[in-house]
Amino acid sequence: MKIMTYNFLRRAVIIPLIITAVFLVGMFIVVKAAPKDEIEVTQNAVTYRTQEFTKLSDLDGGAYVGKIKYADYAADITYAESYSNSLFAAEGSTEPWNNGTFILEGTGAQNQLGAFRGAKVGDAVTLEIYSNDSYDYKITNIEYGFTRDDISKLKADGTLFICRSYYDLASGGEKKLYAVYTAKQA
Repeated sequence: MKIMTYNFLRRAVIIPLIITAVFLVGMFIVVKAAPKDEIEVTQNAVTYRTQEFTKLSDLDGGAYVGKIKYADYAADITYAESYSNSLFAAEGSTEPWNNGTFILEGTGAQNQLGAFRGAKVGDAVTLEIYSNDSYDYKITNIEYGFTRDDISKLKADGTLFICRSYYDLASGGEKKLYAVYTAKQA
């Protein structure tokens, strides 16, 4: 009887405890052995890649361009639509340092341009390009009902167009339209 009890305890308690301990020690070793600067290396590669461009059109789709800041909100911007559900500088955007037209597109999701739902004329917006240049803008106009074709025709020197998409409920939510926030360099 004692042998049966010992075999039962060994299979039900002791072996699972040993397996769990070995697993935890293994995980601890893997975590400690992981390179600590992996994130920095990736970030440095992105920074290096974006600091070398002189024109936005020199970048590949999905390359980091910079950051937009509005009130307490900040988000990264990539160049051209990268299908990663990120904010992006639309193709045809030109450099703010050349007094260009910068067109930023994104959804109304909170992690994208949702913060702009409460934007008003006169609000300040900052565009930071990863080359460490910063450009300040003031919202001068807000319009609704733009299509993607309308956005492709936007052009005005020294202007930032922030295009937040939404679905038109009058069309049953099937038609995608844009709210366009026009901001001039301050």
